[in-house]
Amino acid sequence: MTGDLNVNVDGANFCWSNAEVPYRVLADAATDAGFAKQLPKPPEPKTALQAACRMAKARDNRDLLVRDADLVGATGFLVVHEHVDPADGSKPQYTEIFRVTLDANDCPTATLPIMADEIDRGLSASVLLDYTRQLTVASASLVGRFLGDVCKALGAVAIRPSGGIYWMPKTDAQRFENLRALLVSRTHGAVGIYRQNVVADDDQIATLAAGVAAELESEIARIQREVSQGIQRGSGYVALGKRAMGARVEEIGTLINRAAKFSTMLGKSIDTAKLIVAKGEAEEALAILSA
Repeated sequence: MTGDLNVNVDGANFCWSNAEVPYRVLADAATDAGFAKQLPKPPEPKTALQAACRMAKARDNRDLLVRDADLVGATGFLVVHEHVDPADGSKPQYTEIFRVTLDANDCPTATLPIMADEIDRGLSASVLLDYTRQLTVASASLVGRFLGDVCKALGAVAIRPSGGIYWMPKTDAQRFENLRALLVSRTHGAVGIYRQNVVADDDQIATLAAGVAAELESEIARIQREVSQGIQRGSGYVALGKRAMGARVEEIGTLINRAAKFSTMLGKSIDTAKLIVAKGEAEEALAILSA
């Protein structure tokens, strides 16, 4: 049985399908819609080179792998062919097809074995050409990250634990709608953002409350881990400094306010006990650092 309509929780669900688009198009839409702060940085040279290598790999019929050129003390990537070792059918063997490395000015160079055939030379040449293009595009994953960050900035609720579908109230939905219109129009539909207006019944309220609770649980676990262990850097952990610890205290305060906001909005209590405990732990750690 459906409960009474709660206009305070009336809003919309948003989800999207992404595609590679020119980075400048994404940047202009983000700025014009007021979300420049959430815009990811343009592709780094090494990231662009890796993307170009993966595009070349996808066009080849062989089992190719893209490996970091750090393995040979260079900045760039190795493209290798994985095949069966004729001496041991259960053991894979790797043959280097070519390597593409970046110099101090981020200019790429391809190096091939002396006996490389024309197919491999063409493949390496395509990487060098595509590298320039990759520096100017926003990948589908980068577009998705941007949209997710915008939803978080608006205080949207992730309906799925992994994100991808977000609910937001009417006022925030209108701001996202402005961004949606700009992106869909300027990418000629390559980026599709879909809206479903939602009538806030009992089931929707329960779904939103569960989504907020799951988000808070995940965030507090992350913060507690960072307070006690630090932030992972490579194979080890680096302890938080005074400033970083203070930021975690503020972050927990924001989460407590978020829980209170949705408890009021939904008329459904959201447990903040773990948040309060974590805030005390972070404040204690900050006091020790400040002593």
